[in-house]
Amino acid sequence: MYIKRKIIMNSIEKKILIIEDDKEVRETITELVENAGYKPIPMHDGQQAIQFLEHEIPDLVISDIMMPNIDGYGVLEHVNKMSYNSIVPFIFISARAEYFDIREGMILGADDYITKPFRAKELIQSIETQLKKKERFEGKFEQICSNISTYIPHELITPIVAILGYPDMIMENFKSLTESEISRMLSQIKLAGLRLNKTVKKFLKYTEIQSRLILQNKGGKIGIRSSNPTAVINLVCQKVAMESEREKDVVLDVDDAMVNIELEDLEYIIEELLTNALKFSNAGTKIIIKGKVDQNVYRIEVIDHGRGMTKEQIKKIFPFDQHDRAIYEQQGIGLGLITVKKITEFYMGKLNLTSEIDKSTTCVISLPVNTSNL
Repeated sequence: MYIKRKIIMNSIEKKILIIEDDKEVRETITELVENAGYKPIPMHDGQQAIQFLEHEIPDLVISDIMMPNIDGYGVLEHVNKMSYNSIVPFIFISARAEYFDIREGMILGADDYITKPFRAKELIQSIETQLKKKERFEGKFEQICSNISTYIPHELITPIVAILGYPDMIMENFKSLTESEISRMLSQIKLAGLRLNKTVKKFLKYTEIQSRLILQNKGGKIGIRSSNPTAVINLVCQKVAMESEREKDVVLDVDDAMVNIELEDLEYIIEELLTNALKFSNAGTKIIIKGKVDQNVYRIEVIDHGRGMTKEQIKKIFPFDQHDRAIYEQQGIGLGLITVKKITEFYMGKLNLTSEIDKSTTCVISLPVNTSNL
């Protein structure tokens, strides 16, 4: 029953690279993989496997560690250097069952570590788990690529058209244009440049925080300075509200505290949250921004009474994505809120978003307070 069910599930064969110098073990794994509905590609050592990897990409790699020529660690290192490494799961199978051996394999980037002797069910379950993770990753990756191809060109090309187009118009028609017409065109060039600059900065901020999170996850030490959010929130809110000509709509209720976050990152968070609140609410409706200490946490709360979001939209906050863009014409590349979320996570904080369609949206950022200054 088990084997038949697996063959049906894996009708589109997944290629499993098997690297094992012991012929009997290699044949056993090959048979198990084949019976489970996958396509086994057996190799007798790491050198042969690396030659194969230079020309073909498997869906998953199963490798012994102790092998002649190039061992399993060497194969994993080679895979880690290849551009597709993040979507090729790697499973070690080894008789080396010491904690240090297992830990070393996982640190080097292995997705799982199975010790010999192993059970058939254990191996197949590991393969299934890693392939499902791979499919989820590829699905997210494809979505990001689709969103980039949809939104990024629009956000880059639109301002570039103005930046290049208006100077041509001015040069070709300089003698016939009035001073006010030239002034208007120059203003459009400046606005387009500001829009392009904002798009590039958002993209750079997103990639920067991604890099910082990767370094943090690898155990890298990053110094963090504490900041008092009161002045930052006041200044950023004043600037953003003035740019939107909605100074009277923004209401502040912010307390002092020393919060574990860099000023630059706090500025980004406040600017993005307020910009979103202004963008998705009508002029004349209030936007309330609170900053309060709650035990050892500083809670920044931004409340607007605008369009709102469904629960599904909140769950699908995703880079390079904007909800209902086909319905509502709006600028942006969909990086603001996801970047805010990642910055918050970097500082061991939390983001909570609640909303009701056509009524209100509340975004709460919780950040650790520097208790040494209390």
